[in-house]
Amino acid sequence: MAAVRPLTEVAVACRHPDTCTAAAELARDLELPVAAAASAREAVRGAQIVVTATTSAEPVVLGAWLDPGCTVVSVGSFAPDRAEVDGEVLARAAAVVVDDVTTALEHAGPVVAAVRAGELDPGRVRPLGPIVAGLAAGRRSETDLVFYNSVGLGVQDAAAASVIVGRARAAGAGTLVEL
Repeated sequence: MAAVRPLTEVAVACRHPDTCTAAAELARDLELPVAAAASAREAVRGAQIVVTATTSAEPVVLGAWLDPGCTVVSVGSFAPDRAEVDGEVLARAAAVVVDDVTTALEHAGPVVAAVRAGELDPGRVRPLGPIVAGLAAGRRSETDLVFYNSVGLGVQDAAAASVIVGRARAAGAGTLVEL
């Protein structure tokens, strides 16, 4: 995230704060202030970007906590029984964005739950590709809340791996291993 957005500070929340050791390491890696928040609610207070990375079946971030204009990225809700955010996040979102709409409607926990509950029209779920390519807008105004649920696609992983391998070869880095 820090490679593509100008971050000035980061807050980290863990389900068990006494085991949350990521803050110091992350601060060193990012060369930014990183605070260990006492709760998820405290961590998202005033945030422009919220990233959830848990395998929780219960929401850890609630839509009521989010400021207008926030972008929420859910990377742990990759199965229908995972739900890092509540339905209000999707209800408030001006854009519900996913890697692939068909896959997300079957696997992205918050999307599956919101569609089943009748809170989200499947037609509102948008693919990431056209947005990243600049062919479609991610948000229409600075106050739009955007929700992105990453389930992942093998073809995206292969494309990223191809770029990484190409750069490693060009830099003379790495070791070629015959499989």
